[in-house]
Amino acid sequence: MEGYRQALAEAGVAFDPRLVVAETASAADAYRAALTLLRAAERPTALFCFADRMAMGVYHAAAELGLSIPADLSSSGSTTRN
Repeated sequence: MEGYRQALAEAGVAFDPRLVVAETASAADAYRAALTLLRAAERPTALFCFADRMAMGVYHAAAELGLSIPADLSSSGSTTRN
């Protein structure tokens, strides 16, 4: 979160807490979070996930809403190691 906020500040973009949904690193939680974000009146054009399994949930939510990746939505996951 700190890196995200720093990158926004460096780019001159204001932090918007409505664009942050904290969940566990599971596909099911990411799916629910993505549905919340993607159903918003001002839908984001990209979602960042800190784990690949979260990205799977995002892909599922996008497909359910008829959104195409990458045409309608960009998403990235980052493999985490324990």
